[in-house]
Amino acid sequence: MFDPDLFWQYAENLMTVPHPSECESRIAAGRAYYAFFLTARDRFENHHQETFAHDASDHSKVIRLLQNRNYEPLAEALRQLLRLREGSDYKMDLVVEGRRVSLAIKQFHSQYVNCKTI
Repeated sequence: MFDPDLFWQYAENLMTVPHPSECESRIAAGRAYYAFFLTARDRFENHHQETFAHDASDHSKVIRLLQNRNYEPLAEALRQLLRLREGSDYKMDLVVEGRRVSLAIKQFHSQYVNCKTI
């Protein structure tokens, strides 16, 4: 089974270069989001017996579950990473700056770690 933590590590590594390209920044935003999302979904499936469709509907369901189970800081971190990822993936006219992505990854690192224990 794939370990989503590798996505988080990859995102962090992309942001360690002195001046990451916009492409690297867009990739890092997506990988950080998916690391968090997949970790949360897997925890709910394997430790809380939640079922998922394994499709696009899972994204909002994970956020709702986090909110409903009093993990609001995790839900908010995931929401912000989702917005960053969607901008990076779908809005080509948007300039995705490395420092913004790097800041988000650093800012949400502790929530990502906490997500592994839900």
